[in-house]
Amino acid sequence: MVTLQRNQIIEVYQISMEIQTKTKENPFIAVLILASENPNNEITPKDIQEKLFGGTLPERACKNLLMRLTEMNYFQENIASETYTLTNKGIENAKDKTFWQGEKGIYNVYLINESLLFSQELVKMEKKERSNNDKDNTTIKTPNKVSNLKEENFNLLGREFRVENIDNQCFKLKDETWNLRVIAQKYQKTKIQLLGKNQEKYFEKDGGSNDFFDYGNVLERVLIHFGFDGENIKVPFDENNLTFIRNVPIEKPEFKKIIFDKTTIENINHIPEDEAQANKWYEALLIKNILEYFTSQQQFDAFSEQERKKFMPYYPLQKLNKNEVLAFLKEEKYFYQRAKLETIDFLSY
Repeated sequence: MVTLQRNQIIEVYQISMEIQTKTKENPFIAVLILASENPNNEITPKDIQEKLFGGTLPERACKNLLMRLTEMNYFQENIASETYTLTNKGIENAKDKTFWQGEKGIYNVYLINESLLFSQELVKMEKKERSNNDKDNTTIKTPNKVSNLKEENFNLLGREFRVENIDNQCFKLKDETWNLRVIAQKYQKTKIQLLGKNQEKYFEKDGGSNDFFDYGNVLERVLIHFGFDGENIKVPFDENNLTFIRNVPIEKPEFKKIIFDKTTIENINHIPEDEAQANKWYEALLIKNILEYFTSQQQFDAFSEQERKKFMPYYPLQKLNKNEVLAFLKEEKYFYQRAKLETIDFLSY
């Protein structure tokens, strides 16, 4: 898993707006669905009176309902035939059984000033009551980054909405510092999150089908300065570190031209940088892993082959025999390893 994080400045504005929120809980949805089930997506006030209200609601009230939905661009009125036909907007909402519900109020709008990872600058919006402190502040002309939200659709934590109108004056509130995270895991979509100071999740999106956000690609880009080839990092022989699987600390990881805080990428495979280094590594592993006495040549050969196989996917090393290994064990510090190999000779007399 790759986890990247950093502090992220969020700009905050308070402004009067009209928005429409997409909802699945509105009685008008039934009218849209009823029209979609009729020929040519047409409906009459009589249809609503009989099929939705069982004749209890006056036909005039049903017509007023359709006129209201026409004003909201769900229907087009056919004056000659006194029918109403679903618009493309109405057909779409009837299909997914949703409705755009309008509301107006004072909102705090949160914008990210670094959008390389985001398709939208708006990352949070909440309805507020304007406080006395806010009223005492001086208003400013609504900046373009806020006014450009008009007539755009947004999705925040599963809530889909559209900004219909924005006031041309607003308050600039104090910037906030959030935590930006990129979380990439094998076989899962990469997550991009924004968390508040108490780790509450304000924004989350995934990389979707974009290959750039694929786990393997994120890993390669973060490890690009370590020579990572998508599977391995090649390193020189180090007698003090003979492990293949290692953690990689990174002081300033970079992704999408954004510098993140220090992190560690765990469980990355490391291999010798060339065949000569591989032979030294193989020899050192053999010596290190001589932990018991060998009673036969066959037993040692199996042990040597087991260590050699660790390198075979990368280099065609020759298997070392007992005498070749003994030649490496002349120093006094290898007394016990040498004794465990020479047992084979004593038992063969």
